[in-house]
Amino acid sequence: MLMMIIWIISICICNCHGKISSKIYGGRPVAVKSVHPYLVSIQYLENHYCGGSIISKNMILTVASCLVLETSPMVFPANIKVVITDGTSDIYDEYNNNMIYSVSYFLIHHEFKPQDSWRNDVALLKLEKSISYYTDRMKVYLPTSWVHRATAMSVIGWHNTKNLNIILMVVQSTKKCEEIFQSFNFRHDEQKCALAEYDHTGISEGDSGNPLFQGRTIVGLVSLYLPDKPNSVILTDVYTQVHWIKSTIIRLRILLRK
Repeated sequence: MLMMIIWIISICICNCHGKISSKIYGGRPVAVKSVHPYLVSIQYLENHYCGGSIISKNMILTVASCLVLETSPMVFPANIKVVITDGTSDIYDEYNNNMIYSVSYFLIHHEFKPQDSWRNDVALLKLEKSISYYTDRMKVYLPTSWVHRATAMSVIGWHNTKNLNIILMVVQSTKKCEEIFQSFNFRHDEQKCALAEYDHTGISEGDSGNPLFQGRTIVGLVSLYLPDKPNSVILTDVYTQVHWIKSTIIRLRILLRK
């Protein structure tokens, strides 16, 4: 049964270290519970290493590159935990009522290509149990249109793996993206790039998978950045992945009923 699920919907039980992830710096502090209840901390052996977003009572949206490193051996998803904060934005606050959930499955895009500039960098985490006290207010909404050039959006993540920060980024033209990321084959519809609006803010090591959002709609996922250009980032355009996300969830539900 498990092998059927693996082959049909590309669930991968994989190493979760992935490529070097990214971390927001220079942003302003924000609270999770009141403003961004959908944001979660994805942790490996109790250490935060990636961000994710709640899209249903038991599904988390993130990037495949947080879960796969082609040169590493496989590990079981029992090592992965999802932490949902229920108070401050400090994911290690011992007085915070954080909720910790185990992961039963990784669902990685079947055409994820890390050797091709991390094309189709998207994944889902299926939680073992549904989120307690879940309401629609906790989830983020999937987009209904493309991300266009000059679109301004916010990106949030944990700074120094402790406190949540937010910065503003602006989507760039394909030509500009090709100039910034010359060493990559930046010619995929599934990807966009964005620049931080302010020079003193940007992305560095820490949290891939962080959402780029407009209102309560998730429009992008932090996928890749260059250490020498930390204020620019390649993102997965979530709109191009909506069909995969929805169809994969449906097929998983059908298979788990059998």
